[in-house]
Amino acid sequence: MNPIRSAPLTDNTFLPKVADRLQAELEAKDGQLDIVTGYLAPSAFAVLAGVLDRARPTRILLGKDHQLEALSRERQEADLQALFAEALRTASIPERLPTPDQASEVAQALGFLRRDDVALKVWTDGFLHAKAYILPDTVGVGSANLTAGGLVHNRELAMWREDRSVVEQLRAWFERYWEDEAAVDAKARLIETLERTTFGGFEFTPYQVLIRALASRYGIERPPSLEAATFQLEWFQEDAVFRLIRMIDHGAHGALLADAVALGVIHHFLYRSTRGAGSGPPVLILVPASMAPVWNEVLEQHGLAWACRVVNLQRLSSDADVRGYQGASLVVID
Repeated sequence: MNPIRSAPLTDNTFLPKVADRLQAELEAKDGQLDIVTGYLAPSAFAVLAGVLDRARPTRILLGKDHQLEALSRERQEADLQALFAEALRTASIPERLPTPDQASEVAQALGFLRRDDVALKVWTDGFLHAKAYILPDTVGVGSANLTAGGLVHNRELAMWREDRSVVEQLRAWFERYWEDEAAVDAKARLIETLERTTFGGFEFTPYQVLIRALASRYGIERPPSLEAATFQLEWFQEDAVFRLIRMIDHGAHGALLADAVALGVIHHFLYRSTRGAGSGPPVLILVPASMAPVWNEVLEQHGLAWACRVVNLQRLSSDADVRGYQGASLVVID
């Protein structure tokens, strides 16, 4: 007998891993597997890939997944901007390029969920926080979700019981929740969600590809350096400022801008954590003669004049001596 099967506790740290106990149970005896979990991640199917074919049939009850919740029209309208921003942040601006392992995890999850003998429901009456793994002769109850973290990496605790009365009692408990009207079938919706990830087979429209490319290039979050700014930008000006800042911070050497957008970029440049050193004033602003008084007044008003030098463009003739204007780290042309 596998010694892991005799262990009454698993914790992924000092004791056997939850995944090892599940694998040992399924290797010892094929049969039905019922799971209740607060959360689910494709990584779990990669962890259990070697034994999931022995779990037939399989039923998974999700405690609640907000992304699968059907929203009212009012809620959809209220949350549209936040949901769009979150989607871009998580799906379109990855911290690094996707790895082959991540693609494999999604592929394995899709392959498992498409099986005819796999069912998945989501609990819709509040959040069902329970985590349990119910096998033919064994049950495990504890804190481990159906994720790679819960099965292998996190500090969890799961107690395993083999006495028939406990197994039958927990199976009856699961059946009561599974058959409740609050448990709604969500298998097709989860498959669609996985298909729409970077690794799925969903065919995005040219417009959706454009939106993802723009989000990846320019970002959507307000730079922290602007939180203390004393001036207000219109929403369309903020959009331009964020894009320019992202370009500058990622190595661009120039950009075309106008109006109050320049003020936002100057503020970010002066108050971000790091900026290039120069021998002259940090910011050189080249403007028409008529605009010089306006720029000087605005810079004084918002406490930026100390680092800026405003220069009349009309003075910069072809034979002008520009050595006094050299050394700036940022040049703004109005």
